[in-house]
Amino acid sequence: MGAVLGVVGIVVLVVILVVACILLTWKKVPADKAAIITGIGRVKVVTGGGTVVIPVLQRIDYITLENINFEVAMRGSLTSDAVPIEVNGVVVVKVRNEESMIRAAVEQFNCGKPDETLEHIRDTARHVCEGRLREIVAGMTAEGIYKDRKTFSEQVQEVAAKQLSELGLELKSFTIKGISDQNGYFDALSKP
Repeated sequence: MGAVLGVVGIVVLVVILVVACILLTWKKVPADKAAIITGIGRVKVVTGGGTVVIPVLQRIDYITLENINFEVAMRGSLTSDAVPIEVNGVVVVKVRNEESMIRAAVEQFNCGKPDETLEHIRDTARHVCEGRLREIVAGMTAEGIYKDRKTFSEQVQEVAAKQLSELGLELKSFTIKGISDQNGYFDALSKP
């Protein structure tokens, strides 16, 4: 009888240890984040769920899937007819919730700390958008930009979206808040 109790005690202890190990290695991934697990086996991407991460043998990194917004401002960029203009806008980007895009974004931006990673995404996306904005301005006339802001905004969005997707990012919106110039060119265009 004592031997049976000893075996039952050992079985109960083993079950408790197994459950404790699973609970200690279980990592939750919120719906607004993606996790990449590297180490033993293949690289695994988890969004909105949970997974077992074996300490020492595996590593887990997180990246946000939330919208990231920032302002872009371009000063003194020359149009194709040599008019220096200023353009201000608001951009919203996010890491696209597809495994290949999440992997690309983690590869490009992961700094190990969520705040630094977010700032790195914001800075890189801002530079890309400002560069594409400058490129489109250089190819259009001041009058064309002034009269057809929609086409101007769509061109910037199209060009920037392509480059951002290579970084694992999705351009959600690119809104032009204002277009102006220091020389009064746009004021002159609005006068009869």
